[in-house]
Amino acid sequence: MIGLQTWWPWLAIAATPGFINLMVAFQELDEECRFLPFFEPYKNPGVWLWAVFQFLLPMALFWMMASLSHQPQNYLELVIEALLFGFGFVALLNSRTEIGSRVYDLKNIYIIVVGVAYQMIARNQTSRTAQFWTDVEVGLKESADLAPGFRFLENYFASDISVPLEEKEAFQTRILDAQTASVGQRIRGAKNLLRDVRRRDLPEALRRFGSSSTVLKQYFGRRG
Repeated sequence: MIGLQTWWPWLAIAATPGFINLMVAFQELDEECRFLPFFEPYKNPGVWLWAVFQFLLPMALFWMMASLSHQPQNYLELVIEALLFGFGFVALLNSRTEIGSRVYDLKNIYIIVVGVAYQMIARNQTSRTAQFWTDVEVGLKESADLAPGFRFLENYFASDISVPLEEKEAFQTRILDAQTASVGQRIRGAKNLLRDVRRRDLPEALRRFGSSSTVLKQYFGRRG
């Protein structure tokens, strides 16, 4: 305990790049997994492996590069360096890093570990996701009227304050194109637009498209 108390200032500084990289990487992961409607990061072992690696790799590298094992006392400089290192870690991945007399190709290590984590996520999510979107497509084909669903999506994307104006306009164009397309293209367009709806809002969007209560109950535990 005494030893940890002695080292905590440098451990905290070294952890700074790890926290920064983890936050940035989590946004990227969420974007890449946005088409997985049942993806729950905290319940997936692959995400925990991914998170530990995203945190520890920049932390360990900064510890070695800043020679924190020697307990340097220039705290302010170290904090600034840690912040810059954290924000520049992605760029660092695309270069070879020299630590002491050894050169490390970080991107190869990163790709291997992250690839294992992604495989674990895929094994957990792929089958159910494919089944879900297949059932959605069948439901769209059987729906008597898709107009209420398209109207909901128009208002949904227009109301999203996190979406830039250019993207909102692009969504409205996609909705209009889907509405005026042939039957097959209309179904495909509706399904692709639904993929961009947030997970928590997806049941309501499906209900507006006339999805059956059976499908809603099966996948979301609720009736239409």
